[in-house]
Amino acid sequence: MSSYYTDSDLQHQSKMVLCIEEYMDPSRGRTKGNIDNRIFIHYEQDDHMFYMYGRRQDKKVKDETFVPYFFSGKTVKSIYKFLRYVIDPKTEISITLYNYNDYIDKDFDEISYEYFNDNMDYHYEIVGYDNERSTHHVLHKVLNLVKTF
Repeated sequence: MSSYYTDSDLQHQSKMVLCIEEYMDPSRGRTKGNIDNRIFIHYEQDDHMFYMYGRRQDKKVKDETFVPYFFSGKTVKSIYKFLRYVIDPKTEISITLYNYNDYIDKDFDEISYEYFNDNMDYHYEIVGYDNERSTHHVLHKVLNLVKTF
């Protein structure tokens, strides 16, 4: 894991990344082994694109096997439509906004689900909400927030 920053310069070179976690059993909440789907979303100002990296647990396999996917889109609407398709609207989710301070040093080829997942850390967490409903209002609000950073 990269070192934590205390330098203001690095704060301006960081990237806000949204993490959405869908639970297998909403009554158990954000507990180990209860995450069915984890999605990282960030927005690139250079090409005006959202990039989404996700993994869904393979329910046919009992161990921690995950099926990866990638999606990109230019608009909040396109990302929202994809999220509506991959997240069960009846389940609860966790929404966390992270600040990745070493993102700017990475080549685009190095950015992957593994990069975001391996560097999830409470030191980088800006805000998080557990047990949220994946409503139109909630998803649009957080996607627009990511777009502005």
